[in-house]
Amino acid sequence: MEHQMMGRRTSRLIKPVRGWSEDLPDPEEEQRVYPRLIRVNEINDVWMEIPRYVNHGWCGQWLAGFIGMFCIGLFILIDISVGLYSKESFSTSAMPLIPLIFLTFWIIRTVLFSARGAPIRFNRKQQKVYVYEQQRSLWPWARWPVTIKVFDWADIQGERVEMSGHADWGHRVYCAVCRPGTYQVADRFVLT
Repeated sequence: MEHQMMGRRTSRLIKPVRGWSEDLPDPEEEQRVYPRLIRVNEINDVWMEIPRYVNHGWCGQWLAGFIGMFCIGLFILIDISVGLYSKESFSTSAMPLIPLIFLTFWIIRTVLFSARGAPIRFNRKQQKVYVYEQQRSLWPWARWPVTIKVFDWADIQGERVEMSGHADWGHRVYCAVCRPGTYQVADRFVLT
């Protein structure tokens, strides 16, 4: 009973996730909340794949991209019209425009070419978990490859996070990948 009371106040994992609320119970422990699978890409006898949508404010990014393009066009039009009547060259007056162009290209690249889904596949026969993630860079012209991380099923512990101000009503489930036989966290990914 004392172990359950302690489990509610502190995480058993070394380096708990920010906003930690509770550790999810192990399979042999009593389940206090009945699990529900709301979305699934595919499920069969061998594996199950669930979607993870990577929507980092798409609506706001579209808006920021359009505002950036409008500001760049407006700046160029004003600079050309003022440049007709002054001796200042376009290259010196356009220096403040370079960071805006860089940021606008990065936003447009993110909106148009980022992977929308980063699914997780649980393979029952191999006892492996495959996590798909896109590696993004600040440089908008670099390649943003999709990588697949492979973890052993037995090394994964669940954590529930509750933070105010999140678009998903503050509740998330994280999977902490621990070193074999320990509670030392080596990696972490968002499940929901």
